[in-house]
Amino acid sequence: MSQSVDPAKLEGVPAAKPPPGVVPNYVDPQSSGPRLIAVGCILVALMLLFVATRIYTKAKIVKKFSPDDSVTAGRFGTHMWDLTVGDISSDAFLWSGFFINWTTAVIWPFVKLSFFLLYIQIFRPMKWLRYCSYAGALVNVLFYVSILVATLVFTAPAPGQTILEAVQSPRQSKARSMSLYVAAGSFILDVYILVLPIAGVSKLQLPTRRKLGVMAIFFTGFTACIASALSIYYKVQLNEDLSDLSYKTADVIILW
Repeated sequence: MSQSVDPAKLEGVPAAKPPPGVVPNYVDPQSSGPRLIAVGCILVALMLLFVATRIYTKAKIVKKFSPDDSVTAGRFGTHMWDLTVGDISSDAFLWSGFFINWTTAVIWPFVKLSFFLLYIQIFRPMKWLRYCSYAGALVNVLFYVSILVATLVFTAPAPGQTILEAVQSPRQSKARSMSLYVAAGSFILDVYILVLPIAGVSKLQLPTRRKLGVMAIFFTGFTACIASALSIYYKVQLNEDLSDLSYKTADVIILW
């Protein structure tokens, strides 16, 4: 049993040693949290716009829905020295970190599965591409399901265990060491999703100009590959130095 500590005694203790010349600011600390909120709001707004446009197109213009339509439907960003030990050991902080760890493994498989189902639909005459799409969809689901299970096993509190005790257990380090492999796997899937339709379009009997135009549409997926590559970079930076965990995590969340 771990000894309980009076939370009041932790309120004035910095969660990490500040750099030379920096005074901890617990009242109004510098934070990249607003950037995280702004990016999230913009992306959610764009997502809702695209989903609404897609539903309208399928319902009013095409008048037919397809399988790919069904899956379409704390204080991070603050420097550790501007937080107290009480802040980072609070249930609000720890539970928010817990949910951030695994919710993406629920969201991303559906997002990426919608692309594979779309490719199966529009490239149906191409047997090889159809089989590649089936294989990609299967790997995508298995990959994220395994991530979800492993993350919950490594981070979820055991029966009778508090969230603080779970974070302090040796299991937590296994979840951190797994994050780079997860980011690498996600990057490989994003590249596969990008290359697959471009390879298919290159085989079509179309004028070169039209072929390049169609490829350009799918090539917008290159932004996802850039985001995945940056995610790997920031996770490497985070894993190499955990002294400012709360601040660096914000960049990882944005690119998750």
